[in-house]
Amino acid sequence: MRKTHEWRCPDLGAGSAMETDELDLTEMPGVYDRLRLWKIVGDLDLVKNGEMSEADKLREFVWSARSIILTPIIYGGNLAGVIAACTIMNSKMFLTHEIKLLKLSAEILANALEHERGEKALRESENRYRVVLDSSADPIIVYDHDRKVNFINPAFLRAFGWTPEEISDRERNFIPEEKQSEMETAMQRLASGPEDYLYFESIRLDKNHVPIDVSVSMAAHRSPEGGLLAVVTNLKDITAWKRAEKDLQQSQDRFKNLYEKSLRTEEVYRSLFDASADAIVLYDLEGRTRYISPSFTKIFGWTLDEVLNARIPFLPEAEKETTLETITDIIKMGTPCHGFESKRMSKDSRILDVSISASRYDDHAGRPDGLLVVLRDITQQKLLQAQLHHAQKMDAVGALAGGVAHDFNNILQAIMGYIQLLLLDKNENHPEYEELRAIEQAARRATELTQQLLTFSRKVESKKRPMELNLEIMQVRKLLARTIPKMIAIDLDLTDDLGLIEGDPAQIEQVLMNLGVNAKDAMPEGGRLRFKTRNVTLDEEYCRMHPGMTPGSFAQITISDTGQGMGREVQEHIFEPFFTTKELGKGTGLGLSIVYGVVKDHGGNITCYSQPGQGTEFRIYLPALDMEACLEQDPAAEEMPPGGDETILLVDDEPSISNLVSQLLVTQGYNVLTAANGFEALQVYKQNADQIALVILDLNMPEMDGRVCLEQLLEMDPKIKVIIYSGFSSEPVKDSAIAAGAKTFLTKPFNVVKMLTVVREVLEAD
Repeated sequence: MRKTHEWRCPDLGAGSAMETDELDLTEMPGVYDRLRLWKIVGDLDLVKNGEMSEADKLREFVWSARSIILTPIIYGGNLAGVIAACTIMNSKMFLTHEIKLLKLSAEILANALEHERGEKALRESENRYRVVLDSSADPIIVYDHDRKVNFINPAFLRAFGWTPEEISDRERNFIPEEKQSEMETAMQRLASGPEDYLYFESIRLDKNHVPIDVSVSMAAHRSPEGGLLAVVTNLKDITAWKRAEKDLQQSQDRFKNLYEKSLRTEEVYRSLFDASADAIVLYDLEGRTRYISPSFTKIFGWTLDEVLNARIPFLPEAEKETTLETITDIIKMGTPCHGFESKRMSKDSRILDVSISASRYDDHAGRPDGLLVVLRDITQQKLLQAQLHHAQKMDAVGALAGGVAHDFNNILQAIMGYIQLLLLDKNENHPEYEELRAIEQAARRATELTQQLLTFSRKVESKKRPMELNLEIMQVRKLLARTIPKMIAIDLDLTDDLGLIEGDPAQIEQVLMNLGVNAKDAMPEGGRLRFKTRNVTLDEEYCRMHPGMTPGSFAQITISDTGQGMGREVQEHIFEPFFTTKELGKGTGLGLSIVYGVVKDHGGNITCYSQPGQGTEFRIYLPALDMEACLEQDPAAEEMPPGGDETILLVDDEPSISNLVSQLLVTQGYNVLTAANGFEALQVYKQNADQIALVILDLNMPEMDGRVCLEQLLEMDPKIKVIIYSGFSSEPVKDSAIAAGAKTFLTKPFNVVKMLTVVREVLEAD
């Protein structure tokens, strides 16, 4: 091979073995395709493929060549050029070793081109990456495989202030001592593989040794064989983020504490709501229910599921206007209300009296958010207040009745006393005897009336003894059967084992008669009157609703009729003295007040149930005895006691009584001194103390009453004998007089025989 020639494709640039015009191989398809397949092309191939004309052109191109061979230069997997070799010897063919040499030459040339191109690409890559690193806003530091710093970017200098020289010695100035082992471990993990990337948070020091919180991102750069060449470390200042994270954590902790505190507060309030005996309701501003307490369900009947997010249907029509005004004022002005009394309806349609306290509550921004309403059931309280008011009114009326009865007693005492004086010396044949007895009977009836008033006012004690109510009721039935119209049927429903009571038979009879006559008046067209007895036990609940009663066993008498009945407004006054619904002249209005007084005097209670057109029912409860007793026998007839000649001091402010008693005592032989009040009595006694054997003393007198006079008389003479008498004869009055030193007590109006008997007994007593 005497001559060679190198030809390049246009994209390889200038430079060839010979200065020749370029030849476009693409015009020779067969040659070009074989070269692309990395095959050497000879002139024989040109002849075979019918491309001799192109071969001729090639020969002309290389002057007088006799043989031609083209060797492809493959670079980057593509055809980059060819090596053309030719010979001028005739019929000279290239030998095998020559072809191998040409092929080796092409490979060497290709490798050279590859190396040159690789170095160029590396330089370009380094330049690009340096631009990227230099323009990064995050600090970047590059370590070699031995953890020596070989590059830092400008952002690193700005962030930390260190130069490469100042941190070249394994970063002792840059990484805190306590973080050195952390960095060593990270480098070892990247060096040993298989990890190529690590991320963690750490601390770095700036040039002033101020610690900075950073996030560290480390990426390994390896050789084709996998060895660690370098580690690129990206540092991001997370101080602000850490501070924000700390603030967020603190905020979360505060929120958590507030939330837990709010839960505890909510639990406390819920416990208070649930434990409250009053009903509690939370409303929104539209009146929809948010919450009700268990007491609300207990009092009104609705459950939370039934009223949640709805209006509670318990406001009576009559209460809507005032309730709306109150609620509107609370919402607009925020002024709470306390103790607003109204009425509400329960689920079972009962009307309840309630005391309402309400206030507005706001949301966290201070805007009105809803209403808290507390409802207290005061139905029983209202009932008790009404009963207390009634009892107070009855006590006031009773005090008035007692005072009137006391004055009546003084008048009746004079009348009865003088009648009895007149009767003492007259027998049944005397022409005036019957008239005097008639006057006496009339006075006795008047006395019974005053006794009823005194019983009602509790100024006098009744004469009680064990008695059987059933027997008394049967006796009353006989009396009523003779006095009321026959078109009224009288039924008895009496229990056989009814307990005994301690009562005054005359008063109990009067109670039953009064109720029977009232029932008759309520049935002008006829009807049915019924007496019923039962044994009952009253519990604490009943006694709370009926003041004056105590729990225990009672005999219950029920007197009912089928008459006209009465409304609530009438029932509120029926036990008041002088209250009557009857026409003028047909009733005194004392009947039921006497009944009330007798029942109360016997330690019992009376209730009334009535509705217009549905009749009336009275229930009387009298304490039952737990022992049997026999009815007392009638007392023996009284006899006139013997008289005497002792001196008696009579003290009374009523001239009629004083004259009567004086005359009565004188007729029996006694000497009588009189005084109109306590002061006079003391003066008379001082002057005649050695003569006076007995003092008869009235309790109620002006200037100085009998009790004070008694005390001073006893101071003057502790052995003095004193008889107290009064129109008020309750047990406390009697007991008080006896305890003060009186020998005995007489009740006005008294029987003259009884009075003289008592006088004689006291005078003769030691």
